[in-house]
Amino acid sequence: MTTAPYSVSRFKRTAGEAFKDADYATAWWPHEPEPVSLWDAICYWAAVVLCVLAFFMFSGCTGPSDMDAEAATADNIQDAIEAARLEAANAHIAAHRQARNEFFYIATIQEPK
Repeated sequence: MTTAPYSVSRFKRTAGEAFKDADYATAWWPHEPEPVSLWDAICYWAAVVLCVLAFFMFSGCTGPSDMDAEAATADNIQDAIEAARLEAANAHIAAHRQARNEFFYIATIQEPK
């Protein structure tokens, strides 16, 4: 004769018999608390302190304020404008030098006789 693994015959008493002598005052926490070793307590509190420290460190890591960001952007724009002006001036000077050199080259060419 085989019995299913979920068969009721594996229980030795009925539900009424199982709860008849139950002490409902200790049913919520029926066992004694396990003793906590010193090392476990140290590790627990070290983890708590490290988490709190990390929270405060990362909460202080804010970016620049809006005023600082606007000032930096304005500085970058001014630098870009100056660089463009300098480049335009250098391009004008370079074009002037090239034209002058071409003029003197043409002026110095000797025509065949």
